[in-house]
Amino acid sequence: MKLLILVISYLLSFSCITAKEKNIFLRYNKGCLIGRENDLCLGVREDSETWSYQFQTDTIQNLIHSDIYRITQKYPALLGMDLGEDAINHHHSKYIKNFKNCIKSYYNLTQGVISISYHMENPWWFYEGKKGSPYRYKSPKHRNVVQEILHGSVRLPNNITVKDWYDTQIEKVIEIISDLKDKKGNAIPIILRLFHEGSHNAFWWGYDYCTKDDYKELFIYTTQLIKSRCPNKILIAYSPDYNWNTLSPNDRYMDRYPGNNYVDILGLDNYHIKSEEEIAKCINQLQQLTEYATKNNKIVALTETGCYGLNIPNWFTEYLYKVLTAPKVKISYVMFWSSWSSKNKGYCIPYKKNSPEAKDFLRFTQKKNIILINNGKTNSSRTF
Repeated sequence: MKLLILVISYLLSFSCITAKEKNIFLRYNKGCLIGRENDLCLGVREDSETWSYQFQTDTIQNLIHSDIYRITQKYPALLGMDLGEDAINHHHSKYIKNFKNCIKSYYNLTQGVISISYHMENPWWFYEGKKGSPYRYKSPKHRNVVQEILHGSVRLPNNITVKDWYDTQIEKVIEIISDLKDKKGNAIPIILRLFHEGSHNAFWWGYDYCTKDDYKELFIYTTQLIKSRCPNKILIAYSPDYNWNTLSPNDRYMDRYPGNNYVDILGLDNYHIKSEEEIAKCINQLQQLTEYATKNNKIVALTETGCYGLNIPNWFTEYLYKVLTAPKVKISYVMFWSSWSSKNKGYCIPYKKNSPEAKDFLRFTQKKNIILINNGKTNSSRTF
């Protein structure tokens, strides 16, 4: 517990970190927190069927539904949750109740770290056919939604401006986050990760759908508004995709970087770690981020990763672990993405406990510097 408290204390103070606090972190955080998106409320069972769990109340006795727990008998040190693609508008009550109770239950039991992302829907999706994923939708007539939000003059068919629509969504986000309190009534600290993978084109805030200045302006506007209104201590994660090579201002990591005053965590989303060449590239990226973080008092994290379908049985120990323990790489946490099906490679964590992939994952979590939580205590093999 001592180690985890120190890690979290460091995370909370990072935006205004002192030299003393940095020294404490360098001394005690000699491990990498391991987590998974939706680990307590969605996954794949031993019989290959998808499971989901609804937290009707803030309770601690049902956390063993976790896929990570099934394999390791330990809890994730990091829990990833998403505000939902269209949960705010369509199934707000059911989805958000589960969202909040899951976070509260996990935090009350483990005191672990919470990371929240938001696959926000494109507002035009509602009026132009509702085809495909709302957060991946790109309107043929309204290509730059980010600019429409910033300028505030374009109106939706219901006569509400795109900006007013957006501000309403953020007000609901503020309401939800503000209600994240532990059993003592204290606001739960969180990592907030918005507009992820903006260096690619999967989402309406993607590289070819808004300018770098538009992206930075919206990022700053949104995160600062949320931070100023929520009682929670919030760290902001910036997490482009893997498609960049250097931290040059003209390459795709830094050309949309909002600035050191607005970012606490230098994240990287990378599922492409499946060959020696890809291992080398990811190491090089994390080495650059580590160097920048050291000079500018930031945290480095692999904010999304995984090997979908786990068709490489030793992926955790022979591929990912090489990246995490490479020279000049200092990474604070790894977030595996959600599992939703045993078919079509829809899982990033093994679901059959005695499979070769599960045994490899167990060996990975038992390695030096890899941190899970066991009844409120970390399993780091280091002593201090």
